[in-house]
Amino acid sequence: MQVRIQSPQTKPRSSEPLFQQKAWLGWAAIAFASCLGAGNFVVSRYIVKAAINANDMTALRFAVAGILLLPLLWRQGIGTLAGLGLWRGLVMTALAGAPFSLVMLWGLHFAPAAHGAVLIPGSVPIYTAIGMCLVSGVRISFQKMAAFSLVLAGLALVTGFSGDSTPGILFGGLLFATAGAAWSAYTILLRRWHLDGVKVASVVSVLPLGYLPFYFLLTSPELGGVSYTQIALVTLYQGVFLSIGALMLYSLSVRHIGPQRTVLGNACVPVLAALLAVPVLGEMPAPVQWPGIALAVAGVIFAARLQDTTPSTQDQRA
Repeated sequence: MQVRIQSPQTKPRSSEPLFQQKAWLGWAAIAFASCLGAGNFVVSRYIVKAAINANDMTALRFAVAGILLLPLLWRQGIGTLAGLGLWRGLVMTALAGAPFSLVMLWGLHFAPAAHGAVLIPGSVPIYTAIGMCLVSGVRISFQKMAAFSLVLAGLALVTGFSGDSTPGILFGGLLFATAGAAWSAYTILLRRWHLDGVKVASVVSVLPLGYLPFYFLLTSPELGGVSYTQIALVTLYQGVFLSIGALMLYSLSVRHIGPQRTVLGNACVPVLAALLAVPVLGEMPAPVQWPGIALAVAGVIFAARLQDTTPSTQDQRA
């Protein structure tokens, strides 16, 4: 007589990717990161108008963030840059660290905060879709191209065809578009290289400490006419909330909902920044710019809905 020993049943693993199982966490992360991002445009523009230039702001920001995260990177392995390696560490730092910050801040020297808040989040989904098509073969559908055409029309109304456009404002817009391209590349590589958000944040914050010697050698700090409160605002908001908090939240969102949904989740940034800029900066968008903001946001939301209803398998594996 044979006795069959029944092995305990194991709970079947879900076939869903991890970032789909915890989608709520990704959406919550991008919501908080978007609020911080919207506030950053207003805070940065306020500090720029207070006569702190982009070089000084970048130095303050990454001096604080780099010193705070240096012990973390040391524990993660500073010799290997937390496992990223020198090449990947330098690439991610260029795309989301000091160079990215300098381009965006110099844009705010020339153009209002609302322009940057529309141009960067508005251009990132388009750049990301093109980048995903190139690196992963994710095709851009006709519906998504229609959504992006709304975004482009909105961007044109906010910048190129607005009544207050000047060569300086248009140059600021070009810098914002460049920053958008860099952030899009960062988003794609973050997912494609399967990088941990905490490790990337520590590397991107610590490596710019190498910028400080060049800052002191090649420039002269111009902080004499700035109050201690304004300096504290830069160091706290940009050095802690933005460089550490927002970057980790953004990376967490990419991990759980993927790169395209993450960048499309920034739809609230232009509206929040434009509304904040009115009482804080006294920068009221021109009448033609409000429809431009609405068009850009509508296009981003439309593209987000398309991404949610027809997720790509290739995108999940990217």
